[in-house]
Amino acid sequence: MADWRDHILKEFTPELSRLTLVADPDGLLIEESIQTGIRQRGFELITFDDPIAFRYAYESKYRSLWDAGQSTELVVALRAESDSLRHLPFDLLKVGRTLDFRLPQIFPNLSYPIVQLLKPAEWDQLYQAQISHGGNVLGDRGTMDFILDHVFDCLPKHTWTAKDLLRAMLRHHYLQRDLPPAFAERVVEILRPNNAFQGWPLGKIVGQRVAFLQFLQEQWPKFVKNHISSVVRDFTPGDLNLPFDHEDVRVYLDNYFAEGLLTPVQHDIDGLPSPAWMQLGLESDPVATLNRRLTKIAELLSSELPSPNAASSIWQSFAFRWSEFNALSIEAERLGIPRTGNLDAIKATVDARFTDWLQERYSTLASQSPYPPVMVHHIPRYLARIREEQKQPVALIVVDGLSLEQWDYLRKGISNSNPTWSFAERSAFAWIPTLTPISRQAIFAGKIPFFFGPSIETTSKEPDHWKAFWSDHGVPEHKSSYVKITSKAEDADWQTLLPSLSSTEALGIVLTAVDEVVHGIVLGPNQLHSSVRIWQEKGTLTTLVRILLEAGFHVAVTSDHGNTPAKGIGSPNEGVLAEVRGERVRIYPDETLRTNSTATVPGSLPWTPAGLPPKMLPLFAPPNEAFFDRGASRICHGGISVEEVLVPFVEITSQLSLK
Repeated sequence: MADWRDHILKEFTPELSRLTLVADPDGLLIEESIQTGIRQRGFELITFDDPIAFRYAYESKYRSLWDAGQSTELVVALRAESDSLRHLPFDLLKVGRTLDFRLPQIFPNLSYPIVQLLKPAEWDQLYQAQISHGGNVLGDRGTMDFILDHVFDCLPKHTWTAKDLLRAMLRHHYLQRDLPPAFAERVVEILRPNNAFQGWPLGKIVGQRVAFLQFLQEQWPKFVKNHISSVVRDFTPGDLNLPFDHEDVRVYLDNYFAEGLLTPVQHDIDGLPSPAWMQLGLESDPVATLNRRLTKIAELLSSELPSPNAASSIWQSFAFRWSEFNALSIEAERLGIPRTGNLDAIKATVDARFTDWLQERYSTLASQSPYPPVMVHHIPRYLARIREEQKQPVALIVVDGLSLEQWDYLRKGISNSNPTWSFAERSAFAWIPTLTPISRQAIFAGKIPFFFGPSIETTSKEPDHWKAFWSDHGVPEHKSSYVKITSKAEDADWQTLLPSLSSTEALGIVLTAVDEVVHGIVLGPNQLHSSVRIWQEKGTLTTLVRILLEAGFHVAVTSDHGNTPAKGIGSPNEGVLAEVRGERVRIYPDETLRTNSTATVPGSLPWTPAGLPPKMLPLFAPPNEAFFDRGASRICHGGISVEEVLVPFVEITSQLSLK
């Protein structure tokens, strides 16, 4: 199959030049598979974003090797027009060859401004569609319709019925594919004259996943009431009468309920039976409902496990499904319900696939676009754009050690007590090793760990990192603040814990309670979930979010790492101690020490992820195992499982009005 990447990768032939400078205004070179292909050809790739950070990396990692006579081939990507390459440092221009890549070279017959609105993950489908259906040169409107039809598969027809739109939106939003605003406006423009959609909040639900889920949640109870309560449906005037029962809709709807995207409604209507297809959307017998959801998610996990060459966005979506399955399995265990399927076998498959994927693709993630964030150190840049575009102060709450699984418990509790709030949920990759001084520090610095090597074993520099980041983005030091709140401090008056919100433009907050709970767990996941539920009921996070929303802040919640249960296998016989001890990872200062320890721990993984400072060589424990007392069980972190690496990134707002 033809691949747009071939146009670029053919230019990277080894031994042509030790330095290649590329004008890359559209970010073609930082696409994940392109980065992988470049590295497979023997090249190293770095981006020229921050001149000071670039110079440090260039001099310490590459220039020093060249001066020592070692051969490396470096690609420097500058996201600017080709004539801006002349603004690169003279010493680079003197020795480097130059290239220029841009989207019109890949999509010559399509409107450049419209193609620019797409994400790299959508370029593959567009390229294949161009080969199969292209040919004519298209303007803005034609390009937009072509993309809606062949990439998003949601170009409306004037003959569309409610079933057609509902099916298209269910499919689209289930895949978490954000429709660019201009495309959403085009869909609404086509649909607006259609009488079938009178009363539908088209402007909200087409482009906004949160609004669409809210819309479904409002309409489902009405459908249930009218569908079951009488043989002849008794719809109230003004009801939209959505066709949830159409077979083209039902095939997607049960996935939404199984994965917790929609909340079932209580089925207590005169004891009347309900059709089998509605069961996942009804809450009657809790045990039966839980069993149905577990069975459905197990089927989805088996059929939708990401492929070895999957894009990072696929794993980001999969992580939510996986966390929901784990949470339901723990709840089933608490209720004494037998396991659905072979949970251990499913987990082993997921762990193996994810480990292989990380070793192949993790190095490509740090340089991805931060809009939206792919890795946790992207989050400050994402918030900086929001602050600039929306003219709104921003607040980032980092709940130390919070996994997606535990976030699910928190969100359900928070939303129940605050029905007017909405939650835009994504996941982001933590820094590996998934240790607090590494990953949490990366969040507040907005940089990869390579650039804060001297403080890599402590979190004490986080306030300085946070203020430095915002100073670089135009926020005076006195208008950015960092606050760390331990579980003991949560009972204090909030006015004494927080700075003056009226004069703060960028607020970073660390809540340590969950991580404190994790390190005290001795009875496994059920105890952890009970403790997290108790903390949620205490209301710390809810109160904090409410204060910030009322003060006008854009509020985001994330975590530095997740956690996972593991059994102890003992500690490696190191002789000289590893510089950093973790339960799921050991970090060594040289290869000899790591190699010696690897030999004593069957199944351990000696892997050095990209982005770490020099002389940080991790050894990861085998799946579901950790470096503590043999036979003991704990909840821990530091490793590379989905549960530890994929963490929540959630934006909380007052609920959208669908009117």
